[in-house]
Amino acid sequence: MIPICSVGNPAKTETDEVVIAERRHIDLDGRSQDSEILMVFLMKRFLCLFVFVSLSHAVIADEALSKTLMTQRGRLLASEDFTNPLPPATGTPRSFASGFTGWRFNKSLKSGKWDQVDGTFRGIELTESHHPATASYGIKYGNVIIQCDVRLDDVPADGRPYRSLFIKATDEKDYVCSLSVGPGGIFLTAYDSDRMDPKTKQRMKEPPVIGKTAVKMDGWYTLVLEIMGDEAVGTLDGHSVRISNPLLSSEKHSVMLGASTQASFRHFRIWEALPNPDWARDKQAIPSAALPTPKSALKPEKLSALDIAVKKAMKDGTILGATLWVERKGESYHRAWGQRTAQPPIEAMTEDTLFDVASITKVMVTTSSAMLCVERGLIGVDDLVSKHLPEFIGEGREKVTLRHLLLHSSGLPVNLNSTLPPFNTPADALAQACRTKLLFEPGSAFSYSSAGTMVLGAVIERVTGRKLDQFSTTEIFAPLRMTDTVFRPEGERLKRVSPTSSPARGLVDDTVARVIGGVAAHASLFTTTSDMARFARMMLNFGELNGVRIFQPETVKFMTSVQSPPRLTSPAAKNLPVRRGLGWDIDTPYRTAPHEYTLARGALFPIGSYGHTGWTGQMLWIDPFSQTFVIFLCNRYVGSGIDTHHRVQQLHHRISTLAAEAVIGFDFKNVVDALPGNSERESGNPES
Repeated sequence: MIPICSVGNPAKTETDEVVIAERRHIDLDGRSQDSEILMVFLMKRFLCLFVFVSLSHAVIADEALSKTLMTQRGRLLASEDFTNPLPPATGTPRSFASGFTGWRFNKSLKSGKWDQVDGTFRGIELTESHHPATASYGIKYGNVIIQCDVRLDDVPADGRPYRSLFIKATDEKDYVCSLSVGPGGIFLTAYDSDRMDPKTKQRMKEPPVIGKTAVKMDGWYTLVLEIMGDEAVGTLDGHSVRISNPLLSSEKHSVMLGASTQASFRHFRIWEALPNPDWARDKQAIPSAALPTPKSALKPEKLSALDIAVKKAMKDGTILGATLWVERKGESYHRAWGQRTAQPPIEAMTEDTLFDVASITKVMVTTSSAMLCVERGLIGVDDLVSKHLPEFIGEGREKVTLRHLLLHSSGLPVNLNSTLPPFNTPADALAQACRTKLLFEPGSAFSYSSAGTMVLGAVIERVTGRKLDQFSTTEIFAPLRMTDTVFRPEGERLKRVSPTSSPARGLVDDTVARVIGGVAAHASLFTTTSDMARFARMMLNFGELNGVRIFQPETVKFMTSVQSPPRLTSPAAKNLPVRRGLGWDIDTPYRTAPHEYTLARGALFPIGSYGHTGWTGQMLWIDPFSQTFVIFLCNRYVGSGIDTHHRVQQLHHRISTLAAEAVIGFDFKNVVDALPGNSERESGNPES
């Protein structure tokens, strides 16, 4: 509607034109009706004043809203002040989170919850849920301005310290973009229509654009998300960032509000967005510091070389197929190649394939569980095993400590003998371990021992009162949202398992673990590259991931630094020196000639990085110096009857070398705090 009174030019209004025309009409007729003219004039002036005041209030109200940069507000599409209670859910969702008008809330027991008090919509991520409170408002629209007031609330004493909130736009299928707020500022992220997360089956995120600004707890801020064509601008109280992505130009279907730990929304509005003709000029108003061009952390040509190396291994019969995940500082490269199965029906390898990771179980499950028990005061690293397992005595076994078990220096053999009766349950296995003769004096030498890890698993179960698989899943994997990390996979997961030499799909390859029921401390875990990436990220971040803390930083440093004594050697590898963390491999010679050291580290990752491998062909290596990790999971059971184990170890070396070569901006030749090589140790430069 055109206003009767033009606020922009009060000297000559539309009402003035009407009055002047009437006066001219009066003069031409030669009639004198001053009183009537005066009444008309006053009435129209009053009307003009009324409209002027009304519009002034409207302008003032609009001025109170945060300025938009890219767009102009069109008609109001949705408005919610949260002054009245919202219904539990409105409308019927179709497809992703769209196709409905009104609100829809997460209602799962694993989800966060919403409170609505005094015009405030407060989301709470419950400590036990590990999932943010989310609410979707379903409405179909194209270009849009989404605005609301937001507040990061103080977290109750029993809550996690991590806080953030977000608004996301979706199309009919998935997320389009996300604008999130945390203590460090705002983060504007586009999603990629071409890349899908193999685990969640949802679009993957582009690198975020970050607007760094201090956000205080319990203070209200105005948050605006503008989308016009393939561009988006996020603004928090005058601090703006922008992105461009073709997916943004799609038709939108819903807006999702979300709160991690505890955060509040109010004055929710959605406007139709109209083009701002000054946008080309307004772009310059956004500080260049708020528009960082994400620098690549990995060299494309080296990633291509990784691709070639894996394909060559498939071609020469070393592996049937594989998945790979290389990540540095948030930038990741991950792929799947070849086949998951050898026998018909042939299945293609996929990124969500589950693998039997064999001895990687030792670190992800048993070492991690043991260190949680240490943190909680249930055990001490230097406790005697017999303190917790009184039956583990005789023939020198009473001298074995938990440290010996973690360092593989207990004297226990590589494996228990699964042919000796009785041997059908974990209790049977422990009973045999308690009768097994030690190969050497505890602490005097290194000998890799699955039997020792099984004894450590029994200690964990004894002191926690829980089965090892239950404890590790509840305390480690579930909090990290590693939803495909399981023991004894079944149901739909079983269909995604890569078979090994075990009699049936989904049964653990290790004979001892299989005989005692499929759960063992030394080998029995099944997982995916994406789940392992979450674990590796947590380790690089010293025990924390996405606001969930698994370990204290000191615990991670303790178990991943050299804990073996300086003179520890391996009799099975020409008495070469050994350096081990608690459970983790750092620098270990192989038993088999030519006794090469820790091939999984590659040629460049420094000594002081750490990891582990598994008999089935799997590898995890983490370098805290360059903030890089490599995960390689494969099916080496090619169906020819040939054991490709050693060839896969050489492939591990090639993959880790190329992964390190792919790292941009890090000098692997001059790494501060890296440990010297063994030749330097032998020439008089022992480790500190």
